[in-house]
Amino acid sequence: AADTTKPAALSRDPAILHSVIEQAGPDMPRADTASVVELPGGKLWVVYHKYEAGKNAGKDHGLCRIWSRTSHDGGRTWVEPRLLVDVAPGDMNVQAPAALRLPSGELLMICLRAHGTGASSSMCRFRSRDHGKTFTEESPVWRQSQGQWLQGGASSLVLLKSGRILLPFHGG
Repeated sequence: AADTTKPAALSRDPAILHSVIEQAGPDMPRADTASVVELPGGKLWVVYHKYEAGKNAGKDHGLCRIWSRTSHDGGRTWVEPRLLVDVAPGDMNVQAPAALRLPSGELLMICLRAHGTGASSSMCRFRSRDHGKTFTEESPVWRQSQGQWLQGGASSLVLLKSGRILLPFHGG
């Protein structure tokens, strides 16, 4: 297994630190679309999707699931890998997670379920009241779209001053 505990020095600017959350390899050809939130006490929590080896390995229509990790050192290292959202029977994958820490301290997380061959999707919504230890699934943002609606690899949830949450997406 690759050592993911060493930060990569990719920038000449000492204020910028690049770190690998999970190194790709033969059994995991791709992991991306990460979203990071700061938890109380300065701990960081990241959620991302992780592709598996097999048919369409590492491609958008390949098998992937939602995972999380934590960092206790400001993002230099990432530990405690945990599967958060699995693929539902009959679905292609679950991908494009985004997380937001609400003013109440709760965590809001969304992710996209690609149904069948990817011609339809549902945007799932989860909430944690214990800093990411457990999540409760809530009603989806949308269910069984006509056509593939997705976030386009740039997952984000933005809390506006008004309290409204903005979720950018596009349809296809």
